[in-house]
Amino acid sequence: MPSHRFSSLIFQLPLFVVLFCLILGTAGAFVGYRVFKSLFEEQYESITRQIAYTALSYIDADRLAGWAGGDAADESWNESNGKLNTLTSTAELAYIYVTVPDADFTKRTYIFDTVNPKVESTVIPFGHVSSLEKYDGEYIDRIKQVMLEGKPCIRFVYNGDEGHVTTSVPVIDSGGKVVGILGIVKPMSEIRSFKTRYLRTTLATAGIITLVLGGIY
Repeated sequence: MPSHRFSSLIFQLPLFVVLFCLILGTAGAFVGYRVFKSLFEEQYESITRQIAYTALSYIDADRLAGWAGGDAADESWNESNGKLNTLTSTAELAYIYVTVPDADFTKRTYIFDTVNPKVESTVIPFGHVSSLEKYDGEYIDRIKQVMLEGKPCIRFVYNGDEGHVTTSVPVIDSGGKVVGILGIVKPMSEIRSFKTRYLRTTLATAGIITLVLGGIY
């Protein structure tokens, strides 16, 4: 009887080791992916902030209220628009836009809108007024955060192996007043390759641990 129990234990022990390694590997992969995602987002947050503030330097913030109020696009606007278009392409952005929301946050006026040639989208024309009533409260709260508190807002959107980050910063005039919002949208094209490399590394590590512990036991 003891011999039967001993042989049964010998048979079950490797199975327990394998299961333990799989559980350990899964837990490690989950924690590791969260760390990876956090570092990934920190990197994109830093990059897009720098790009957004570079874009701000191309705009005459003191003219924004006038343009939103009906002033025509002039040489200053054309110069800024050209620089923003160049930045959109060189920084591999999808869009750069500058808008002026109304006091009730029910609509906004587009002052600048650039679209990367690689993106299938239409440029929103200068002076176009767009309704904000179709957006949910969370979206409006992000706009209020920028306009009323002067705080940047960064939002990550994931869709399978693709995604993008939207960074919105306040446009501040020479008097220190927030007069509009500058937003940039940057695709996160590295998600697929990073996830693939991470998965391969995790599986390889779990396999090595399983082989080592299996050999020991």
